[in-house]
Amino acid sequence: MGALEDITPDLILLDVGLPWLNGFELAAMMKEHKDLKKIPLVFVSGKTSDEEIKQAFDVGASDYIKKPFEIEKLKKTVNALLKISEDN
Repeated sequence: MGALEDITPDLILLDVGLPWLNGFELAAMMKEHKDLKKIPLVFVSGKTSDEEIKQAFDVGASDYIKKPFEIEKLKKTVNALLKISEDN
């Protein structure tokens, strides 16, 4: 995982379309890692089919935001997930 092992993020924003592998594969690998699996993961993607959204939640996403999106929706989602994570 490289950089993710050097720091511990509070939340991860991830797109489905990545150049070296798809976001679902990366999310699945992160959710198998003992230190990364509890970090909230939000997909932000232009891929909007029901199947892709379901796949995101199947690999452990906390939320899925469809592009284009309102910045306020993203802020609310991030703040809510950080609050939940902080409370746990």
